[in-house]
Amino acid sequence: MSLTNAHMVSTIDWEREKLKRIMQNNPHAFRIIDLKDSRIIGHTALFEIEPVHRSGILRITIGEKKCWDSGYGTDALRLLLDYGFNLLNLHSIALGVIAYNMRAIKCYEKIGFRIAATKRKSKMMMGKWHNVVMMDILDSEFKSKCVKSLSNL
Repeated sequence: MSLTNAHMVSTIDWEREKLKRIMQNNPHAFRIIDLKDSRIIGHTALFEIEPVHRSGILRITIGEKKCWDSGYGTDALRLLLDYGFNLLNLHSIALGVIAYNMRAIKCYEKIGFRIAATKRKSKMMMGKWHNVVMMDILDSEFKSKCVKSLSNL
């Protein structure tokens, strides 16, 4: 569900090192853990946060293919949006996704993201140009299930 380094072939060790750097350098980066066995299955982050404009960009990756289509991404996105809108006080959160990744686009739309633009032929992958769909969601379009309910306690 991520565009990060989609143009590169990488090793597991390289990915682990990249994830370690992201987690150390970004206070808004989180691991996605399977609660059944405490296994790390991916990561998600908010980056390029603009405090004046109250905006940020979202990144998510579920690295274990057998965990795809199991709700992990949807749950992680909802938690990250809740965090971004209700704790960081963001107004807008955006993302980019390769246009052929319809599974991810449907997931993002289910949560409330809307297509904002298409960057035509902006990513070269395996010798072929691909469009990138830019999506965003506003704080007024997101229904909090966690943080706001905790503030009522």
